[in-house]
Amino acid sequence: ITIPKESGVSACRYRCRNNNQSSEEITIPKESEERITFMKEKMLKLLMISDEDQKIFMKSNYPKIYIYNFTSDFRRKGRSTSNKTNDCTNFEKDSERQMNCIYGPKIQIQSSSGKMLTIRNPLSESNSIQYHHRILNSGLVVNRASDADILYVPVWDVESWRATPETLLQNCPDGIKVLENLQELNEDTARRHFHVSSDMAIASCYSWYMENNFIDTVPEEKKLTIVKKRDLLRKGTRLGLENVLYVRKNLSYTPHFLYDIPYPTLLCGLTYSELFDFLNEVKVDRQRKYLASTVIGHLFKKIRQQVHSLCDEDNDCYLPEVAKIGRAVAGVIFAQTYFDSTFCLQPWGDTQSRKGFVDSLVLGCIPVFFDIRATELWPWHIPDWSKISVLIPYKKIHETMDRLRSISQNKISELRVNIKAVVHRVIMVNHNDLGRKNFRDSFDYSIMNSWEEMQK
Repeated sequence: ITIPKESGVSACRYRCRNNNQSSEEITIPKESEERITFMKEKMLKLLMISDEDQKIFMKSNYPKIYIYNFTSDFRRKGRSTSNKTNDCTNFEKDSERQMNCIYGPKIQIQSSSGKMLTIRNPLSESNSIQYHHRILNSGLVVNRASDADILYVPVWDVESWRATPETLLQNCPDGIKVLENLQELNEDTARRHFHVSSDMAIASCYSWYMENNFIDTVPEEKKLTIVKKRDLLRKGTRLGLENVLYVRKNLSYTPHFLYDIPYPTLLCGLTYSELFDFLNEVKVDRQRKYLASTVIGHLFKKIRQQVHSLCDEDNDCYLPEVAKIGRAVAGVIFAQTYFDSTFCLQPWGDTQSRKGFVDSLVLGCIPVFFDIRATELWPWHIPDWSKISVLIPYKKIHETMDRLRSISQNKISELRVNIKAVVHRVIMVNHNDLGRKNFRDSFDYSIMNSWEEMQK
């Protein structure tokens, strides 16, 4: 069979003749090795990955990972107390239901050409579970801790910066059992212990185990052992949406080795082909319906009320109403709005970040910030926000639309080109996809940078 060099079809069908001269149809699956090999060169161009970056990636020496044997009782998907033991392992492995559980359900948006594009709608607090399954399927896992470079602790639960010691005590996995089960934790390995939080790095159950008010709950006969383990665990590496400390102002210790990683994006969990089809439609020079837009679900902050008002009052700014509709429909509206807009106004949320920062980015919309702290987020993944975003000082927020109208088309094109060059750094490719080894994604940047920091 000669494989044709067209790559835009979901599966290639061929008619062949057997020895009896009768025709027979043969299908090459959408995610076959042949198609991925053919797409690789064009995919790297679509992602604007330089030859030098690709050479570094291919030569990268990835760390070996040991996974502590904690049952799913020590993990929960999301913040809902009804999902007590849901790390998505209760679904058939690699089934669509499991993929939806890990990466969020598939949704579709429409391109300017009329083509329907597939993306996903993940929960903002699903990093723990996505990293967990990516590690499990990474090919980096070893069976013995002595052979490992990194020791991964797969424990997470209700994680929120608003949590109190009382709610943490009630909802977190048993911290005493967690610490007792870390048999490999000692002075030599402490720095190489690795945890991924679904929320802020300092706002998780895992972090609570390191605080004095947790130790107060430990029985006296176990306190000496648990305190020693706790002190060692404080030296470990923790990843979360933010590494900021102000979310917990009354910490009983000074945390170190906290690193921030991006939210799960609308392009997470896509197969190589789905990602290829999407990127092939997102042209730098594509005309967009709206000069600007903003998507705000809740107006609980003054900054959000201000951005909502200024957009509502300007004909060049699109403001979809999403406050009273379900998450599934809202996800489609969010995504379509970002996809159709040149600039996306991004007021902060409870803290300095929000998921919309990266969702708008991967859909090609230039984020507009009102706080310089936003440009300090996720440095492993986004080296220079000034090349891909617009910063308007909060005191000048009333000038937002006039400033956006004054930006030249050349500058807009420059920002879009720069955005395309960082998209691969903030998306998490489907952990089972054959093509994920062809370029670095968000997971790769997190793991490699964590390992580099551990060795300092």
